[in-house]
Amino acid sequence: MANTSLIELAEPSFVSSNPDKMRSHRVSPTPPNYPESGQLLPAAPARRYNVSDDYWVETSPLQSAVIQYAADWQSLVEHASSPNVFYEPWFLKIVHEHLTEQAKVEVILVYHREKNPAEKPYLCAVFPLVFRPGKLLLTTSTIASLFEHSFGYLHTPHLREGYGMESVLALLKWLTEVHPEVSLLEFNRIPGEGHLAHIIQQLIHDYPITSFVVDTWNRAVLVPDVDSEEYLTSSTSNQQYRELKRKKRRLSETGLLEIRDLNASTSLSELTEAFLSLEQQGWKGEKQSAIAQNPAQKAFVEQMLAEALKRNQLQFFGYYLDNKPIAVKCNLLAGSGSFSWKIAYDESLQKFSPGVLLELENVHRFHEQTELDWMDSCAAPNHPMIDRLWKDRRNIKHLFLTTKHWQGHLHLGLLQFLRSAKRFWKRRESFEVTKHNF
Repeated sequence: MANTSLIELAEPSFVSSNPDKMRSHRVSPTPPNYPESGQLLPAAPARRYNVSDDYWVETSPLQSAVIQYAADWQSLVEHASSPNVFYEPWFLKIVHEHLTEQAKVEVILVYHREKNPAEKPYLCAVFPLVFRPGKLLLTTSTIASLFEHSFGYLHTPHLREGYGMESVLALLKWLTEVHPEVSLLEFNRIPGEGHLAHIIQQLIHDYPITSFVVDTWNRAVLVPDVDSEEYLTSSTSNQQYRELKRKKRRLSETGLLEIRDLNASTSLSELTEAFLSLEQQGWKGEKQSAIAQNPAQKAFVEQMLAEALKRNQLQFFGYYLDNKPIAVKCNLLAGSGSFSWKIAYDESLQKFSPGVLLELENVHRFHEQTELDWMDSCAAPNHPMIDRLWKDRRNIKHLFLTTKHWQGHLHLGLLQFLRSAKRFWKRRESFEVTKHNF
């Protein structure tokens, strides 16, 4: 975002939308000492701030928060309005250990106290934030952004059911009083529908807060049908489904084709090594972007998968041909939801579509279980494979919200003006072309 121009921000990439069927104490601040452009601002040490009679905010660097607040945080995860495995404390702990530098991420924790002092207060929200400098209207300001990392595909903060609005307001008040230099709050890769989206809409309607949607897109989500056969016949054409079945038969004729998942005969290390090896053998290996070629990423994946298995939050399975892995898939579970995290396949067998065949198996397995309501594909919009198999979509957005800082309001107002002007000129050019043709 640091190098994005105003004109680029003014025109998002829109895709066709489909209905989402998922069930679904003021402190004198120290003036900021900005690092070089593009660097992150260091997180502050743990502190506590009262924002109202009923709510207070505690802050801590990520590396401390995932340990010090682990019990409260996990309780919040279990009572959150929307699950997100990528922001669970165990996941972020491993992210910090392998993928981030120390003291960069500040975790904002919103607590609620009951009127009865005998009752224990409880954690209502967790916002992992990164503070970064940004150029707004030719001046330097600070943007508070939800933390992003290379292995997280959703940035929905955990909000306790029934306390979401109060928690977001507490965050905004804390930013205003403790970090008045912050002019914008950035939410990227958050759901465009559901609890958080409703809170943002209500904030804009009821409070002097302005929003600006940088981008919005739809990505595939798997929602159960009557059964897997009913689902696949409705999501694919008859010809396409028959062709995939034919490919599976042809593949099985070349050798012993079997499915393996985690059990006594197939270990986590075997499937992990199979996945990493298949990924490295493909185009990612050629581009030197495979996980196995990055020691930090490899260590993260190995530790994360082990912890997910320990917590019963892992689905890991694959197709083997004559005892050789040809496609491996990993899903991460979170409450009633799940995330299709990674898949790798043998590209030398591309004519048999082993990756697509494994996705068919995934659809069958998803319909056989009863604990999960949905599975997020974590895929890019208009994905050439998953969009043909999964028929439902969830909307994802990237947006900014203003704080009380005047720069944020003026900046977003200018962006909106530029977007409107750009669209006006596009329509005018289109009209002139049409007029000339007649």
